[in-house]
Amino acid sequence: MPVDPSADIRIVEESATNASPVANPGAMVVPPAGMAVDTVRRLLLRLALALGLVNVLLPIGLVLYAEAVGEVYWWMFWGEGNAITWFSSVQLLIVGVVAYLNYELLGLLGRLGRDGARGNAWIWLVFAAGFIFLALDERFEFHETLREGVLQPLGLFSDMAYVESGYIGLYLYLTVGLVFAAFLFPELRPWRGSLGFFIAALVLSAAFTIVDALPEEDVAYFLTSFFEESGEIWAQFLFLLSFLAVLNGRLERLRPPVVEPT
Repeated sequence: MPVDPSADIRIVEESATNASPVANPGAMVVPPAGMAVDTVRRLLLRLALALGLVNVLLPIGLVLYAEAVGEVYWWMFWGEGNAITWFSSVQLLIVGVVAYLNYELLGLLGRLGRDGARGNAWIWLVFAAGFIFLALDERFEFHETLREGVLQPLGLFSDMAYVESGYIGLYLYLTVGLVFAAFLFPELRPWRGSLGFFIAALVLSAAFTIVDALPEEDVAYFLTSFFEESGEIWAQFLFLLSFLAVLNGRLERLRPPVVEPT
Protein backbone atom coordinates (compact mmCIF):
# COMPACT_ATOMS: atom_id res chain seq x y z
CA MET A 1 0.00 0.00 0.00
CA PRO A 2 1.58 3.35 -1.04
CA VAL A 3 2.54 5.75 1.75
CA ASP A 4 0.74 9.08 1.71
CA PRO A 5 3.51 11.70 1.28
CA SER A 6 1.44 14.16 3.28
CA ALA A 7 1.47 11.90 6.33
CA ASP A 8 2.27 13.66 9.55
CA ILE A 9 5.73 13.31 11.09
CA ARG A 10 5.39 13.83 14.79
CA ILE A 11 8.18 14.23 17.30
CA VAL A 12 6.76 12.97 20.54
CA GLU A 13 8.13 14.25 23.86
CA GLU A 14 5.69 12.21 25.93
CA SER A 15 5.73 8.76 27.43
CA ALA A 16 5.59 5.74 25.15
CA THR A 17 2.05 4.97 26.26
CA ASN A 18 0.86 8.29 24.91
CA ALA A 19 2.82 7.92 21.68
CA SER A 20 0.61 5.34 20.01
CA PRO A 21 0.04 5.98 16.30
CA VAL A 22 -3.44 4.49 16.46
CA ALA A 23 -5.08 7.90 16.34
CA ASN A 24 -3.18 8.74 13.18
CA PRO A 25 -2.08 5.57 11.33
CA GLY A 26 -0.10 7.59 8.76
CA ALA A 27 2.10 9.23 11.35
CA MET A 28 5.74 8.26 12.03
CA VAL A 29 6.47 8.21 15.75
CA VAL A 30 9.91 9.29 16.94
CA PRO A 31 10.82 8.10 20.47
CA PRO A 32 10.98 10.79 23.16
CA ALA A 33 14.40 12.37 23.67
CA GLY A 34 14.48 11.27 27.30
CA MET A 35 13.84 7.64 26.36
CA ALA A 36 16.56 7.76 23.70
CA VAL A 37 19.06 9.16 26.21
CA ASP A 38 18.24 6.41 28.70
CA THR A 39 18.62 3.73 26.03
CA VAL A 40 22.01 5.02 24.89
CA ARG A 41 23.25 5.27 28.46
CA ARG A 42 22.19 1.70 29.18
CA LEU A 43 24.02 0.48 26.08
CA LEU A 44 27.17 2.35 27.10
CA LEU A 45 26.98 0.84 30.58
CA ARG A 46 26.67 -2.66 29.14
CA LEU A 47 29.62 -2.00 26.84
CA ALA A 48 31.74 -0.88 29.80
CA LEU A 49 30.74 -3.91 31.87
CA ALA A 50 31.47 -6.32 29.03
CA LEU A 51 34.89 -4.83 28.33
CA GLY A 52 35.67 -4.75 32.03
CA LEU A 53 35.00 -8.48 32.28
CA VAL A 54 37.20 -9.23 29.28
CA ASN A 55 40.02 -7.09 30.73
CA VAL A 56 39.98 -9.20 33.89
CA LEU A 57 39.23 -12.65 32.48
CA LEU A 58 41.37 -12.65 29.32
CA PRO A 59 44.83 -12.41 30.98
CA ILE A 60 43.84 -14.91 33.66
CA GLY A 61 42.38 -17.23 31.04
CA LEU A 62 45.59 -17.14 29.01
CA VAL A 63 47.65 -18.10 32.05
CA LEU A 64 45.27 -20.96 32.91
CA TYR A 65 45.30 -22.15 29.29
CA ALA A 66 49.10 -22.16 29.26
CA GLU A 67 49.12 -24.25 32.42
CA ALA A 68 46.56 -26.67 30.96
CA VAL A 69 48.55 -27.32 27.77
CA GLY A 70 51.93 -27.34 29.47
CA GLU A 71 53.25 -24.09 27.96
CA VAL A 72 55.13 -21.34 29.78
CA TYR A 73 52.65 -18.54 30.35
CA TRP A 74 54.75 -15.67 29.06
CA TRP A 75 54.59 -17.01 25.51
CA MET A 76 50.87 -16.18 25.59
CA PHE A 77 51.70 -12.48 25.98
CA TRP A 78 54.84 -11.96 23.89
CA GLY A 79 54.77 -10.90 20.27
CA GLU A 80 52.01 -9.14 18.37
CA GLY A 81 49.92 -12.00 17.00
CA ASN A 82 48.29 -13.18 20.21
CA ALA A 83 44.78 -12.84 21.64
CA ILE A 84 45.58 -10.04 24.06
CA THR A 85 47.11 -7.90 21.30
CA TRP A 86 44.03 -8.43 19.13
CA PHE A 87 41.76 -7.41 22.01
CA SER A 88 43.97 -4.41 22.74
CA SER A 89 43.58 -3.14 19.17
CA VAL A 90 39.78 -3.53 19.36
CA GLN A 91 39.60 -1.74 22.71
CA LEU A 92 41.80 1.12 21.49
CA LEU A 93 39.47 1.53 18.51
CA ILE A 94 36.46 1.68 20.85
CA VAL A 95 38.17 4.36 22.98
CA GLY A 96 38.81 6.38 19.82
CA VAL A 97 35.17 6.07 18.75
CA VAL A 98 33.95 7.22 22.19
CA ALA A 99 36.29 10.22 21.99
CA TYR A 100 34.80 11.05 18.58
CA LEU A 101 31.26 10.73 19.99
CA ASN A 102 32.22 13.31 22.63
CA TYR A 103 33.32 15.62 19.81
CA GLU A 104 30.04 15.18 17.94
CA LEU A 105 27.90 15.53 21.07
CA LEU A 106 29.68 18.72 22.06
CA GLY A 107 28.88 20.18 18.65
CA LEU A 108 25.24 19.06 18.86
CA LEU A 109 24.76 20.65 22.27
CA GLY A 110 26.29 23.85 20.96
CA ARG A 111 23.86 23.94 18.05
CA LEU A 112 20.96 23.33 20.42
CA GLY A 113 22.12 26.07 22.75
CA ARG A 114 21.98 23.73 25.74
CA ASP A 115 23.69 24.62 29.00
CA GLY A 116 26.95 22.78 29.56
CA ALA A 117 27.90 22.75 25.88
CA ARG A 118 31.02 24.84 26.42
CA GLY A 119 34.26 23.07 25.64
CA ASN A 120 37.16 22.62 23.26
CA ALA A 121 35.86 20.24 20.63
CA TRP A 122 39.17 20.05 18.78
CA ILE A 123 40.93 18.15 21.57
CA TRP A 124 38.39 15.32 21.29
CA LEU A 125 39.22 14.99 17.60
CA VAL A 126 42.92 14.79 18.47
CA PHE A 127 42.33 12.00 20.99
CA ALA A 128 39.96 10.17 18.64
CA ALA A 129 42.61 10.21 15.91
CA GLY A 130 45.32 9.28 18.43
CA PHE A 131 43.56 6.21 19.78
CA ILE A 132 42.53 5.03 16.32
CA PHE A 133 46.18 5.38 15.26
CA LEU A 134 47.27 3.35 18.30
CA ALA A 135 44.70 0.67 17.39
CA LEU A 136 46.17 0.45 13.89
CA ASP A 137 49.69 0.45 15.32
CA GLU A 138 48.79 -2.45 17.60
CA ARG A 139 47.49 -4.39 14.63
CA PHE A 140 50.03 -3.43 11.94
CA GLU A 141 53.12 -2.86 14.13
CA PHE A 142 54.10 0.64 12.99
CA HIS A 143 56.52 1.36 15.82
CA GLU A 144 58.04 -2.13 15.59
CA THR A 145 58.69 -1.52 11.89
CA LEU A 146 60.30 1.83 12.71
CA ARG A 147 62.44 0.22 15.40
CA GLU A 148 63.60 -2.81 13.41
CA GLY A 149 63.71 -1.21 9.96
CA VAL A 150 65.25 2.18 10.73
CA LEU A 151 66.43 2.86 14.29
CA GLN A 152 68.26 -0.39 15.03
CA PRO A 153 69.99 -0.79 11.62
CA LEU A 154 71.21 2.82 11.78
CA GLY A 155 72.20 2.56 15.42
CA LEU A 156 70.05 5.55 16.36
CA PHE A 157 69.38 6.00 20.08
CA SER A 158 71.15 2.69 20.68
CA ASP A 159 73.31 3.74 23.64
CA MET A 160 70.68 5.20 25.95
CA ALA A 161 70.70 3.99 29.55
CA TYR A 162 67.75 1.78 30.57
CA VAL A 163 66.29 1.84 27.04
CA GLU A 164 66.45 -1.12 24.67
CA SER A 165 67.99 -0.27 21.31
CA GLY A 166 65.38 1.33 19.05
CA TYR A 167 62.66 1.52 21.71
CA ILE A 168 62.80 5.30 21.95
CA GLY A 169 59.66 5.43 19.78
CA LEU A 170 57.59 4.33 22.79
CA TYR A 171 58.73 7.41 24.69
CA LEU A 172 57.78 9.56 21.70
CA TYR A 173 54.22 8.23 21.86
CA LEU A 174 54.10 8.85 25.61
CA THR A 175 55.45 12.40 25.31
CA VAL A 176 52.95 13.40 22.63
CA GLY A 177 50.12 11.92 24.70
CA LEU A 178 51.16 13.83 27.84
CA VAL A 179 51.37 17.12 25.94
CA PHE A 180 47.83 16.83 24.58
CA ALA A 181 46.55 15.48 27.90
CA ALA A 182 47.11 18.92 29.41
CA PHE A 183 44.57 20.35 26.94
CA LEU A 184 42.02 17.64 27.76
CA PHE A 185 42.06 18.18 31.55
CA PRO A 186 39.58 21.11 31.45
CA GLU A 187 37.18 18.94 29.44
CA LEU A 188 37.30 16.16 32.02
CA ARG A 189 37.27 18.13 35.27
CA PRO A 190 33.51 18.98 35.38
CA TRP A 191 32.41 15.37 35.06
CA ARG A 192 32.42 13.08 38.06
CA GLY A 193 35.18 10.49 38.02
CA SER A 194 36.44 11.37 34.56
CA LEU A 195 39.64 13.15 35.57
CA GLY A 196 40.53 10.49 38.15
CA PHE A 197 40.15 7.67 35.63
CA PHE A 198 42.22 9.63 33.12
CA ILE A 199 45.09 10.36 35.51
CA ALA A 200 45.17 6.72 36.64
CA ALA A 201 45.33 5.66 32.97
CA LEU A 202 48.22 8.06 32.32
CA VAL A 203 50.17 6.75 35.32
CA LEU A 204 49.69 3.15 34.20
CA SER A 205 50.61 4.01 30.61
CA ALA A 206 53.81 5.73 31.70
CA ALA A 207 54.77 2.81 33.97
CA PHE A 208 54.25 0.16 31.33
CA THR A 209 56.01 2.23 28.67
CA ILE A 210 59.08 2.27 30.90
CA VAL A 211 58.84 -1.49 31.49
CA ASP A 212 58.38 -2.19 27.76
CA ALA A 213 61.40 -0.08 26.82
CA LEU A 214 63.80 -1.57 29.37
CA PRO A 215 66.54 -3.91 28.07
CA GLU A 216 65.27 -7.48 28.21
CA GLU A 217 68.13 -8.69 30.38
CA ASP A 218 67.12 -6.20 33.09
CA VAL A 219 63.48 -7.28 33.34
CA ALA A 220 61.86 -10.44 34.67
CA TYR A 221 59.66 -12.40 32.29
CA PHE A 222 56.63 -11.72 34.48
CA LEU A 223 57.04 -7.96 34.03
CA THR A 224 57.38 -8.09 30.24
CA SER A 225 54.52 -10.53 29.74
CA PHE A 226 51.54 -10.78 32.08
CA PHE A 227 52.24 -7.59 34.03
CA GLU A 228 52.94 -5.33 31.05
CA GLU A 229 50.32 -6.61 28.61
CA SER A 230 47.58 -6.81 31.23
CA GLY A 231 48.48 -3.36 32.49
CA GLU A 232 48.24 -1.91 29.00
CA ILE A 233 44.68 -3.11 28.44
CA TRP A 234 43.67 -1.96 31.95
CA ALA A 235 45.06 1.50 31.16
CA GLN A 236 43.03 1.53 27.94
CA PHE A 237 39.94 0.58 29.92
CA LEU A 238 40.51 3.47 32.33
CA PHE A 239 40.75 5.87 29.37
CA LEU A 240 37.45 4.44 28.16
CA LEU A 241 35.79 4.96 31.55
CA SER A 242 37.06 8.54 31.62
CA PHE A 243 35.62 9.34 28.20
CA LEU A 244 32.36 7.52 28.95
CA ALA A 245 31.90 9.61 32.10
CA VAL A 246 32.01 12.76 29.97
CA LEU A 247 29.72 11.28 27.33
CA ASN A 248 27.17 10.17 29.92
CA GLY A 249 27.17 13.56 31.56
CA ARG A 250 26.65 15.42 28.33
CA LEU A 251 23.95 13.00 27.17
CA GLU A 252 21.89 14.28 30.10
CA ARG A 253 21.89 17.70 28.43
CA LEU A 254 19.90 16.26 25.56
CA ARG A 255 16.86 15.68 27.74
CA PRO A 256 14.02 18.07 26.92
CA PRO A 257 13.58 20.82 29.48
CA VAL A 258 10.89 20.25 32.08
CA VAL A 259 8.09 22.76 31.68
CA GLU A 260 6.40 23.60 34.95
CA PRO A 261 2.57 23.79 34.71
CA THR A 262 1.18 27.29 35.01
